[in-house]
Amino acid sequence: MKPLPFEDLKVIDLSTVLAGPSVGTFFAELGARVIKIEHPQHGDITNTWRLRQESDLSKQSAYYSSVNYKKELVKLNLGLEADYHIFLNEIKDADILLMNFKKGDDQKLKVTPSVLWEINPGLVIGKISGFGSENDRIAYDLILQAESGFMAMNSNYLMAQQVPQRIGSLHPNIAPYGEIFETQDGQLLTFAIGSDQHFEKLVSYLDLHKLAKDPRFSSNIERVKNREVLYHYMASVISMKTCAHIISSLLELGVPVAKIKSLEEVFEDPKAMSLVKTEQIDGQNTKRVSQIAFKFEA
Repeated sequence: MKPLPFEDLKVIDLSTVLAGPSVGTFFAELGARVIKIEHPQHGDITNTWRLRQESDLSKQSAYYSSVNYKKELVKLNLGLEADYHIFLNEIKDADILLMNFKKGDDQKLKVTPSVLWEINPGLVIGKISGFGSENDRIAYDLILQAESGFMAMNSNYLMAQQVPQRIGSLHPNIAPYGEIFETQDGQLLTFAIGSDQHFEKLVSYLDLHKLAKDPRFSSNIERVKNREVLYHYMASVISMKTCAHIISSLLELGVPVAKIKSLEEVFEDPKAMSLVKTEQIDGQNTKRVSQIAFKFEA
């Protein structure tokens, strides 16, 4: 049998949700030994993102399984000294480290390049962020789609035989996620509430505290089942608040929210315009959005 190209690589995967773990799976499929490190209690939030027909008792959700193929799972709390030293021992002979922490968490957990390169100078560190390394916004897929003018949907067919239907921007595994709300000033908003903590902060801001304890909404699995009822509770309050107030208040709380922008609004942002590359071809000025979404750190 022909050897796989990355069989000699050891990859440590500290990432969660989708973007980071999918990179780890890429390496695993090509033969690398990939060790996924998760918190002993919290794990990866995607294990709570389940379709209605998925069992609550199964060890892995379809969503989690889709981006965690052939990985060795190790449960470590990097905030505990003993667990942190186990992690550092794994780093000594690792080739690649993957992470997608929000801004500041790598410092809190002592997994910055300066610390890790003292132990392993040859370690390649891949850090993924949705809004750039200097921004602490949580970048769920839907939030980026809303901010950049895209909307799309993923398929859960292989494990749960769920054939995608025309559900617009709604996420079949998560709620509230993708519902579109109109604000008092006629703007459109959407949320990507992937955890119970984010949900509790959201309903607290909306003065709907009771919903956090309501059995219909107390977990993501139940919120998916009762998303239409939840939508009406939220919509009635959101319709009485302005878009700017909602966005600024929830971003301060770290809740994933976005205004659904038109392409005109997208490219009014200087950060978006900085990604536009121009080139003159046959005397004509042409434009396109850069395909480079990473930068190197020395």
